[in-house]
Amino acid sequence: MEIEKIIKVLTANSRFFHAFSEEEMMDFLRRCTSRSHKDGEVIFREDSNGTELFIIVSGSVRVKKDGRIIDVVRSGECFGEMGALSGEKRSATMEANGDVVLL
Repeated sequence: MEIEKIIKVLTANSRFFHAFSEEEMMDFLRRCTSRSHKDGEVIFREDSNGTELFIIVSGSVRVKKDGRIIDVVRSGECFGEMGALSGEKRSATMEANGDVVLL
């Protein structure tokens, strides 16, 4: 996905990025890597270790706890922050809900 499109999606769908200037967004995106997942692919599992924080650029992700869907996270939202910030184990399984692109 083109950088300009990513910036447009993130600033339109995420309050966090509204305060970023275009230069700050470009700097932030240069530090990120992109990942794609197909429907049903597990991004990470409940109780696993992890330090990554993910931002959904396109698509959505199912949040599953004890095998049940408890929420859906959508484009512009982030997840995985507990593991990234505190080193805690993952509190839920995150699974692609259709095709999804993550940073």
